[in-house]
Amino acid sequence: MKIRALLLLALTLPGPVLAQDTTAAAAQVAPEPPPPSGLAAAEIARSRRCVPVLAKLDTLNARLKPLADRADHIRMLNEAVLVEDSTRADTLDAADPVDAAVRAWFASDQMLAKQYAESGDSAIEARRAEGRDQIRRRLGEAISAVNASGRELIETAGDLELGTRECQGMMLVRSSVLEACGSADTPLCADAREPEPKGRYGLVDRPEDVWDFESIRPWEQPTPLGSTQAGGLAGAQTAAVAQRGNMMVVLSVEPMIRDRADVGAAEAALLEANLDSLGITHRNAKYLVVPALSVEIEVAEPLGGETHYFLHFGDLSNPGRDVIWTSPAIGHPQQGTIPATKAVLDRLAAGEGVTLTAIRFPDPAQKQAEALYSVELTEVGQALAVSMLLEYLKTDFGADFDALLPAGAD
Repeated sequence: MKIRALLLLALTLPGPVLAQDTTAAAAQVAPEPPPPSGLAAAEIARSRRCVPVLAKLDTLNARLKPLADRADHIRMLNEAVLVEDSTRADTLDAADPVDAAVRAWFASDQMLAKQYAESGDSAIEARRAEGRDQIRRRLGEAISAVNASGRELIETAGDLELGTRECQGMMLVRSSVLEACGSADTPLCADAREPEPKGRYGLVDRPEDVWDFESIRPWEQPTPLGSTQAGGLAGAQTAAVAQRGNMMVVLSVEPMIRDRADVGAAEAALLEANLDSLGITHRNAKYLVVPALSVEIEVAEPLGGETHYFLHFGDLSNPGRDVIWTSPAIGHPQQGTIPATKAVLDRLAAGEGVTLTAIRFPDPAQKQAEALYSVELTEVGQALAVSMLLEYLKTDFGADFDALLPAGAD
């Protein structure tokens, strides 16, 4: 999502109380703002929707557990083969084809190891290596079969992705859960019926109580760029997370990789100029790699009648200078990624705080707007993490990126 042209808006924000005693006011603690006006209705509706969703997830997890246990067992076998830990072979099930194959490999490998120790024949050592490769391929095939079975179960369960994001790990209103449960006997319903719920579900007595829960995850220090098991790229990023009630905001600074063939000349020139201003000299012939901001907002629906979300520095008294990113409040989890300008990165590296504010435009034709509620990201670790990432992007990132590209991709 691109920053909208809302830089000259005059936001209607709470102003100072005129003619007040500033000495006395300084000693007062500002009252906690009330929860968003639509929070209660939204959380009651969510709690009702989540009862059948979580029941399906519980059923799916119960069916997946044997496969997860099987996968863990196969990974244990692979580790035993890697370190040649034959003591684990004594506990293997001879009736299991995979276990039996591993036991047979251990017996054969120990015999070959003894022969090699006595003769030093390199051909014997080659046979050991070949046998190890064969058993590891067998284990790889076994784990692939388990994964395929798991995918089949997940596909059979239907599309649960949106429901999972909306319900799993969320705070729920107990009375609304019980209303939706009826006589159903599921783990969630059983927990909600307890006088003091002790299960894995977060239950509150009043919908407004959801807003009392707050958590943060400080900015994480970036690691060098690397590859994932699936063949993708990971690392070279830093992120912070803030949660208020069931609303979660994630802000990350990371490389944005685009094929140069998909970038117009004018846009490419702007991005290249931004790289120059940041002191980033690395260029790849095929890909344009620029620092970016990625924003995720986990929210099921607008909580206070908002029409937009603004990510910004400061208090929005100068939106033209301080707004980083905006998005319509579309009523479901949303994500956006934009190139990060030098001005924004410098302010992040200086430790300047970032806030997500819900905004309402009463009249779309007017520029007046009302700030409804905010979620603040922590500044803990921010200056160090962003500064470290920028330094890495200026120095070693380019060589790491080029080295990880598939042959012929550069």
